[in-house]
Amino acid sequence: MIMSVAQTKYRFETTFDVVPEIEEQLPDEQPVLPTFSEQELEAAKQAARDEGYQRGMADAQTSIEKATAETFERTVDSFAAFIPTYSSVIEQARQDATAIAQAIIRKVLNNRSRKAQSTPSPP
Repeated sequence: MIMSVAQTKYRFETTFDVVPEIEEQLPDEQPVLPTFSEQELEAAKQAARDEGYQRGMADAQTSIEKATAETFERTVDSFAAFIPTYSSVIEQARQDATAIAQAIIRKVLNNRSRKAQSTPSPP
């Protein structure tokens, strides 16, 4: 079989059918792991505790502020709904007080006029 020049142009010298063996290359030295003293570990633990405490306090403060603001808003809304009712109750109380005062004045004046009519005048 004769191969043309165009066909030989695409031939490879490397065969990909066989997987070459890869030697495992382990480093000669193990990496040096950092070491810490007991004091350094305790200091790191205490720093983590302090940071956690500060975060917890900040979260609690934020939560309290949010709850307070929500309660305040509900209270303001309740008062806003109560004001028209309060105003009408006060107005009704004023009207009732005026009517009572007028009734008392009428009774007093009627009693005086009756007494004046029933008492004989001095000669």
